Amino acid sequence: MKKLKKHLKYVSSGVGRTAVYYAANYDRVAVDENMVVYESRDGQSATDSPRAIFEYLYKSADYQHLTHIWIADKKVITTVKQDLPKSKNVIVVERNTINYAKILLKAKYLVNNSTFNYFFLKKSNQVYVNTWHGTPIKNMGFDIPGPAAQNKNVLRNFLMADYLIAQNDTMVEMYAKQYKLDGLYQGEILKVGLPRTDMMFKNSQMVRDELAKNGQTLDTKRPNILYAPTWKGTKVAKPLDEIDELYHVVQAMRQQLPTTQVWLKVHPYVYESAKQDQRLTKILLPDNLDANFLMAAMDVLITDYSSIFIDFIATGRPTYFLRLNNTDYEGERGLNKMAQALDIPIANTVADLVTLIKQNTTYDNDLLHRKLTPYDDGSVTEKLISYLLKKEMPFAEDQIITLNHQKTKILMMAGGMRNNGITTSAINFSKTLDYSKFDLTILMPDGRKKDALANMALFDQHARLMYAVGRSSLSLKEGVKNWLLTMFSKDKIRNSWVPERAYQRDALRLTAGQHFDYAIDYSGYSFRNGRWIFKAKADKKYLLLHNDMWESIHAWVRGKQPHIRTTGLYLKFFNRYDRVFTVSEYTRQINQQKLANYVGTNQWGVLHNAVSVKKAIAEQVEPNFSGKWLETNEFERQLALLMSDTSKIYNGVAVFDVEPSHIAKPLFGTYRLSTMGRLVPEKNQLALIQAVAALNEKSTLQIHLDIIGDGVLADVLYSYVANHQLESQITFWGYQTHSETIVSQTDLFVLPSLFEGQPMVLLETLGMGIPVLATNIISNADVLKDGDLGTLTNGVTPEQLATGITKALYQNQQNNSGQSFNLAGYNAGVKREIESIFS
Repeated sequence: MKKLKKHLKYVSSGVGRTAVYYAANYDRVAVDENMVVYESRDGQSATDSPRAIFEYLYKSADYQHLTHIWIADKKVITTVKQDLPKSKNVIVVERNTINYAKILLKAKYLVNNSTFNYFFLKKSNQVYVNTWHGTPIKNMGFDIPGPAAQNKNVLRNFLMADYLIAQNDTMVEMYAKQYKLDGLYQGEILKVGLPRTDMMFKNSQMVRDELAKNGQTLDTKRPNILYAPTWKGTKVAKPLDEIDELYHVVQAMRQQLPTTQVWLKVHPYVYESAKQDQRLTKILLPDNLDANFLMAAMDVLITDYSSIFIDFIATGRPTYFLRLNNTDYEGERGLNKMAQALDIPIANTVADLVTLIKQNTTYDNDLLHRKLTPYDDGSVTEKLISYLLKKEMPFAEDQIITLNHQKTKILMMAGGMRNNGITTSAINFSKTLDYSKFDLTILMPDGRKKDALANMALFDQHARLMYAVGRSSLSLKEGVKNWLLTMFSKDKIRNSWVPERAYQRDALRLTAGQHFDYAIDYSGYSFRNGRWIFKAKADKKYLLLHNDMWESIHAWVRGKQPHIRTTGLYLKFFNRYDRVFTVSEYTRQINQQKLANYVGTNQWGVLHNAVSVKKAIAEQVEPNFSGKWLETNEFERQLALLMSDTSKIYNGVAVFDVEPSHIAKPLFGTYRLSTMGRLVPEKNQLALIQAVAALNEKSTLQIHLDIIGDGVLADVLYSYVANHQLESQITFWGYQTHSETIVSQTDLFVLPSLFEGQPMVLLETLGMGIPVLATNIISNADVLKDGDLGTLTNGVTPEQLATGITKALYQNQQNNSGQSFNLAGYNAGVKREIESIFS
């Protein structure tokens, strides 16, 4: 009920209401062939290249039949209305309202220099032109340091666009490489110049007239300098507020260059703050006047990292660079390769800037014009409209660029990216692919959890990360159906409850409507994640199961069955997949037997996990454990729940009930053991702790156990060790990025699991050359070749684990640990398997 109430609250207010309306009417609203919608910088103004395109179409006799819709943010809608022509064919609509949704559904042509909101999904009969907002000087896309999630809606919009406008080769590279469109993008990149630059070639008197309306006089008898710094920061919603600095910089310029007029043009993200400062009233140029329009009347441009510098090159007039706090800025975003290669004079103080201006020290404008603005000649918009609407060809063939579509395209849902074996497996899969043959898109959760973000950064750099941005695209009715499915998943599902079109629409929204050769749910547990895959636009759809799914669905954790509703629901949709793979042959046999009512015999296959073994680092690894010591009563209650969950496994063996007669050949000495995995019942760490404690008490061995991992039972296990005064024998390390540093220092690795799919940790440890002991369950026996690659226990109880530990240590002392593991040969086999399955 909490989920239903949360959904109802979301759909009844704000952007949620707009998104729901958009979803409900997506298939109902017909496209108007004569409507054009324009949006600039999230509706902050009616400027930039969308404005240039609007001006041309509005004034052209050939296009008087068009209706023009401008999108404006609530804060600026009055200003935008005043700035646009008063005409019945020109309408301003507030962003994120119901009318906004109606226009996005109805308009034939969509023009944006940034992004439409997260719920937008371009229809097949709409034409989307994304002009972007200039040649970047900063790092963009996946080149920006930090989580790639900041690209989420930009990448989605780029992939949906039919046409991406580029000013030069740098912008082409931005689209193709920095945003990783190469290999997937189906539209055209038009390297034709930016429409906004046409404004710079207008009569300067028009600029003077517009400024006069704002009470500002542009003196034609003195040089006019435009100071236009860009915004600083890493989030567009939170630019660094440096208004005081801007004021003092402009004042210093005016004092040291008294024969000039100095004007300030700030970035739209900074304008609202700057407008409130009375000191800037006379010099701050209005935000509704486009920077390119203003530059038509400017003699000199001063900027730092703004891309309007590139535009101004086309005028032949000088630009000077004033870069204050340069080090801080480069630490945030960094300059791209083009900017680093520019041979231009840079001033770090106003005094240095004045010296450059007085000495007329500038750059080779002709060289940069040929390289960066070869197409910006004042007629970019006219040529672009001729190509788009008249289907004429005013460009050279090499100006129309299509990207590589020849590779096999794979879409993968990698799961929640938390610290577990599935995450490791997905990362290794990305590093195993041959990217000369395959293009990989990984759909990620749109979360901010620290461990998930760290894991996302580990994918192969060739992979393209997309994000499940925003709420699911469901109408109110579809949301209720989705809730019914979740609530009554244990019962027989009615087909009428399944909002098929909603799931399809949402999958297309998140993947920008792209077509893939293969789509695979690599996590295998989440119905929500899975529906994005089995409803994706793909020729073949696969599912990968990592464990005994029936056992996982019905597993008890602290007296509850947390997976029976969500994963149990997903089970009923397994028949939607062309193939259902497991991570080992034994796991296939188990799942095929238990899931016979859900998966057909011909659907089954095996896709082994690839293994990546990292070398131990030299630095000291510190504990990173999040467990807490429970109060006595709570500990006893939770321990009783844990023991009841696994009572059928332990068969009543009491704590420390290990007799010396059960221990293999007596050994002497101190040994260090390690184990790694999520702290959950099926990993059976409690039995291992009990086994180590028993050996230390009743045998000649002295053993220390390192436990690496975290999970829902962390506090129970920690409290058990504390209550039984075992701290000197057991170290909890928590999740470790560099777990190999700990494992490499141990004499024996132990995996005490009750069940596994394909135990990655065993393969990784074997690859490191560390002796291993594992419970004799079918998947462990498969990896260890029935004991040839390591030691197997006779069971999973503390007593049987203790016996197995002494046996393994004895075998290791006798150098009788069996065959060695061929890691390279194993991974080569997995690579062949992948290429066979995805071809």
